[in-house]
Amino acid sequence: MCLLVFIALSMCVVVVHSGPGCKVNEFSCRNGKCIRVDRYCDGINDCGDKSDEPSTCSPCNRTYYGDIGKTYDLEIPRPRSDRIPFFCHLTFTANGHNYGDFIQLLFDSFHIGRYEPLKFDGCPDGYMQIMELGRPFTGGSWCGSSSGRALYYSETSTITATVKLFYSPQSTNFQFKLRYRFVSDIQAVARYGSEALPVHRGEAVPGTYCSRNFYDCSKKNCRLQSPNYPGMYPRNVTCSLSIRQKDVPTCKHAMIVVKQENSYKMQIKRSIAVASMNKTRALKTWNDCSGNKDYLVFHDGPTVEDPVLLKFCGGDWLPRIASRGPEMLVIFHSSPYSEPSRPSSSPSPFTGFELDVDVFFADSDSLDFVRDGKSCEFVVNATSPDEDEIVLRSKGRTGYVVSPRHTLPPNTTCMWHFRGQPSDLVWLYFITYFHETLIPIDDHETGPTANKQPKEAGSSARPTNSSVSKCSTRLRIWDGGGKDGRYSLLGDYCELDIPKLCDHSSLNNLTRATRPCTAQESYISTGPDLLIQLYSQLGTALHPVSFRLSYSFVDTRLGGEHWISRRPEDAGKSPCVRIFRRKRRGLIHSPRNIFLYGKGGATNLSCVYRIEGSPSDRVKLTLLNASFGENSCMTESDPHSLRPRCVREEGARRIVELRIFESPWREVGLPHSCFCDNSTVGPDRPFVVHSASRSLEIHFRISEFNITEDYLDLYFNARFELIKSAECERQQKIVGSGGEIEFTSPPESSADISCFGIPWLVEAHQNTSLFLLTWGTFMPHEPSPEDVAKCPTRNRILIYSGRPSRLLRIVCPLTPNSRPYSVHIFSEEWLTGTSTASIPPRTERGTDVPPGAAAAAELPRRVRRVRAGRRADQLAGDLPDPQQLPAAAPLRAPDPAEREPERDVRAAAGPVGLSS
Repeated sequence: MCLLVFIALSMCVVVVHSGPGCKVNEFSCRNGKCIRVDRYCDGINDCGDKSDEPSTCSPCNRTYYGDIGKTYDLEIPRPRSDRIPFFCHLTFTANGHNYGDFIQLLFDSFHIGRYEPLKFDGCPDGYMQIMELGRPFTGGSWCGSSSGRALYYSETSTITATVKLFYSPQSTNFQFKLRYRFVSDIQAVARYGSEALPVHRGEAVPGTYCSRNFYDCSKKNCRLQSPNYPGMYPRNVTCSLSIRQKDVPTCKHAMIVVKQENSYKMQIKRSIAVASMNKTRALKTWNDCSGNKDYLVFHDGPTVEDPVLLKFCGGDWLPRIASRGPEMLVIFHSSPYSEPSRPSSSPSPFTGFELDVDVFFADSDSLDFVRDGKSCEFVVNATSPDEDEIVLRSKGRTGYVVSPRHTLPPNTTCMWHFRGQPSDLVWLYFITYFHETLIPIDDHETGPTANKQPKEAGSSARPTNSSVSKCSTRLRIWDGGGKDGRYSLLGDYCELDIPKLCDHSSLNNLTRATRPCTAQESYISTGPDLLIQLYSQLGTALHPVSFRLSYSFVDTRLGGEHWISRRPEDAGKSPCVRIFRRKRRGLIHSPRNIFLYGKGGATNLSCVYRIEGSPSDRVKLTLLNASFGENSCMTESDPHSLRPRCVREEGARRIVELRIFESPWREVGLPHSCFCDNSTVGPDRPFVVHSASRSLEIHFRISEFNITEDYLDLYFNARFELIKSAECERQQKIVGSGGEIEFTSPPESSADISCFGIPWLVEAHQNTSLFLLTWGTFMPHEPSPEDVAKCPTRNRILIYSGRPSRLLRIVCPLTPNSRPYSVHIFSEEWLTGTSTASIPPRTERGTDVPPGAAAAAELPRRVRRVRAGRRADQLAGDLPDPQQLPAAAPLRAPDPAEREPERDVRAAAGPVGLSS
């Protein structure tokens, strides 16, 4: 072989110069006539004097030129047996300008010797070689026969085709007929592109035949082309095509993508069996590329030591292959021997291949790519839910994860670790999941990892890279939240099985919201850890897997301790009923458990937070901020107490409100304040409450959730502190046959001072009615300015009844024992069985009731009588003077819809609370 190469390189090429007046691409006849150079020795007397057809002429060992746009013919006749071994050199030169820039060869007939693909010497009888000027000699050869039209396009301006025949019995055929043309670079659109969109073919590597470097393809129209594209490529060549993205934007990560979906640009020589298959699915890869086959190898990095993403040796298209970083190495190798390649589809004039190159960028801190080439592991750590930026934006607590956007090499296991805070649960659901098999999976694997199945792991073991079984593609979801630290399997999906999907969530957009994902459509851990494991035996180039999932770290903390309230109105609110009684100060916030909100599938939310100190403690509550979402309710000031109250639109069904209750006794809560709009409380306008007793309660209630709402839309944050104060010296809860209650303002005795602001609770014995007598005038719940002006004092006696406590009456206190202004209040059962004439009448706008009406009623049962008050200037309440109210509290008009309607002067059965 070395001797043959030496002979081929040392052969002399005879250049027949044209005579005077003839062009370089013409033959000069003896008679002075000029003919085309391809007419020499074609068997026809073109000159007329037979000077172009001498007896020993041959088309071999000549240099051929031509004009652009013309096609020339050339044929080598079968050599005589006495001339074998036969050698013939045909040199073609594109002389530039009108003579072209490179050469096109079209082989109409080709039959030289035999092609033996399974033997070391694939062309034993003869072959053709093509050498390019300035390029290393490859030693590759073509032989055998070609029934179609094989095309060859030179890379340089001069090529030499050498035909060698060592053995040719008469029984074998010999044919060598071609057409050649000279083409300009401007005409070579398939190779170089157009002027508007030129093709970047890379920078040639000096000293190599076809190696090229590609830089910054994000700004160029890069194409990886086989040597001599779009014609057949030379034999016995190895090309290194290096792609590198140097210019990467700040905070971005570059990945290289190579693909080709057009079959006419993927004309790698294939076997006859492959060519007969369905062209759209006929892919030959990995072990099918053994032996003397042409192949492409894609490395995930710049060197041959980097992982191999795919070895490709046949097919009408190339699937998408993406590197995990900004560099990719593509190796192309052609076998030493072959028959001349021809287009596999008759309409296509191309042979060889052309691959599209693209560059896409991902955020450098995202989970879209593998950072460490040795392990495909991702960790999603939950941030602390108590950080300020988390409270308002939930950064690091919820998000989306996608599968790696690059190709995974064979035998790869990727794992996603979701690690929450100790009190967290992990909730995730798949929005999309896609798995496709581009080639059939046979019982005998043909990939690079055949017979390399990892070991199986038990369901209670910790998952590792070997925790997979005999699936070429397997997805597993593990719950790592067990108390003993062991993992349990939540889902196991093999091949084309798909996990639980919440695919309707993909329809969410700015104008459309879909229902929340249910537990049947998602995965929920039992603790703070969850693991997803994806195994690919054959790599994702041929078995692509992609998914997109949503995750949330669910904060299950509620603060304080679970409280079992005895009040009927708190029934059904568990577990969102909490009590704080072991700390002198702390923070209280609304739940951050998404399952308690509309986005997590809840319909309503009702929470109670009780702050309870010792009898000598008073509670200071600071409402820091709150958000009530889209709400038709407004916060206004109560005209009597000047405290914030909630006023809803008439007919409004939705409730979003935060109420604060004074709770001197666990079974009793008196309304203090109410908030329901976003303009009331904020970081720059906190609302401060000082309790009169040892306990305060916060009631946070939401009804009819929107499906888009969560703890970022509806929330409150508050701070509490227990402050030492004098313990109330007297019993404010009265149970007996009767008595007298005095409100004194300003407080005089030590008992008045220590109990100032604490309401009185009057309770009847069983089967006993209540009767209350005080002096003053009834005031309407919605007083006019004239009504307010009629009351000589800003103090009010507020009478509550029932459980939960409801405001029954508002009394403007007057001088005690002023009989014309005595006020009588009876239990509802007081008048049972009596005529309506004995029912105390009610005057317009709730003014005073004449005493005769109450006095006329007979006592059908035992009656408990309570008198309230002594002097008008001694009637005091639990409210400070309006000038002493916190300036941050907004004061607006009340809503009549949230109170009981005006009734006759009767007290409901049960306790009656008196608050001034």
